[in-house]
Amino acid sequence: MTGHDQSQSVLPQDEGETATKEAARERVLAEARRNNRAGLFAALAAADITYVIVAFDGCGDNGQIESIEVRRVADPHIDLPSTDIDWIHAARETGEPERSRIPLAEAIETVVYTCLEEKHGGWEIDDGAYGEFAFDVAHRTITLDYYERYTGTNFSQHEF
Repeated sequence: MTGHDQSQSVLPQDEGETATKEAARERVLAEARRNNRAGLFAALAAADITYVIVAFDGCGDNGQIESIEVRRVADPHIDLPSTDIDWIHAARETGEPERSRIPLAEAIETVVYTCLEEKHGGWEIDDGAYGEFAFDVAHRTITLDYYERYTGTNFSQHEF
């Protein structure tokens, strides 16, 4: 009976340890998201970019970014600078923050995919969804216009 009690006491401790590690990882990710978005907006502002419009589309278990459009007030269509920015992510094994430099385009894509997963996980499944993200650099906001597709069925039965 003592062995049985010990095995039961180990399991909750392991579950508690896993939950603690996951909570720590989530705190690192939340802080990284705040810092990464601040760095992204700072890089866009430094490049004199006022808006970034990102179109996405997905269905049938596949989803992708269709386009990234960069705008300035005086020049509505410009190319995205090939700048690298500092980026933080949580290491898979430890959950500890890791720093790297990534291209500006990759940073934008990462933010878009993260926002989609946070608000509309599975957006690319079945009929899927499409829409646009608007990054307003002056206000440091990201707005999502999201359109979800679905298949509807209307049934009628008549007996005469």
